[in-house]
Amino acid sequence: MGCFESCGRVIIVIFNIVFLIIGLVFLAGGLLIKFGSSLYKGALDTVEKSIEQSISNTGGGTVDVNLDLGSITEPVAYALIGVGVFVVLICFFGCCGACYKIKILLILYITLAIMIVVGEIVMVTLFLGFPSIIKTPLVSSLKSGIQSDFQDLTGTNLVSQAWNIAMQQFKCCGASDYSDFTGASKWNTAKYSGTCSCTLTTPLACCMTLPSGNTASDLTCATTPTTSNNYLNTGCVDKVWNDYIISNKIAVSVAISVLALFQVLLVVFAVVICCKDEKEKKKKNDVSPESANFNEIQKESTNSSWHWNGRMRNKVHPRRF
Repeated sequence: MGCFESCGRVIIVIFNIVFLIIGLVFLAGGLLIKFGSSLYKGALDTVEKSIEQSISNTGGGTVDVNLDLGSITEPVAYALIGVGVFVVLICFFGCCGACYKIKILLILYITLAIMIVVGEIVMVTLFLGFPSIIKTPLVSSLKSGIQSDFQDLTGTNLVSQAWNIAMQQFKCCGASDYSDFTGASKWNTAKYSGTCSCTLTTPLACCMTLPSGNTASDLTCATTPTTSNNYLNTGCVDKVWNDYIISNKIAVSVAISVLALFQVLLVVFAVVICCKDEKEKKKKNDVSPESANFNEIQKESTNSSWHWNGRMRNKVHPRRF
């Protein structure tokens, strides 16, 4: 048990240092997303300029498309920062608890690690078996934002610009499909009339190639869309899910499963250290001067010594009558 405990302490420290580095990476990533949006905004410059040119060509005037990535990615940034701090804290509990055998830190480490393992199991289960539990509320929330705030290409608000760029960047239309825009309160379907009286069926950003003019033929991709000129039936949620998540499903699942197994192993080692430490303390209490057993032994030893010394005195100095 002593060798197993020592190996467990070393393994806990080593792996928690690795997890500490991972936690710091999450923390740094969250801070970068929150405060360094200018560093990665350049990736969207081409799409933004293309939308600005199309707005001008279709008679929408001059609109500065400048998506505020900080506002959109703020929840992601805070999530990464929170995860990073949480992981760093757990690693601190694990390393200090294992090195110095601090029981309270080990108990906190065990509790938090078990919570993480349970969360990972739930996540993998939902990810593989019940994706609709994640996707359905997401689609509903995105559609609600479209209905209340979307304004098409000329819209300067966050929702409009985010959807216009997303639909061009990911080659999709709406959260589930083009019908998400039907009845949107701020979307003027007849806005791009130009030299003809046209009614848009989908936003112009759903076109595979953005219009270069405002004539009837230029706007065909949005007025009479087909699957050859428009992304009308390709929802952005399914597109991103299939292209960026499901395509890496096996790798993600294996990675999370291996991580969970390592965490279970670390929990086992932490429990062993706690139990070993508890036994050592109990053993010390059993032989300490304050313990009842020790006092009893000391008393018996004293009595025996007194009787022995008494007999010796009687032999040396016999009583005379």
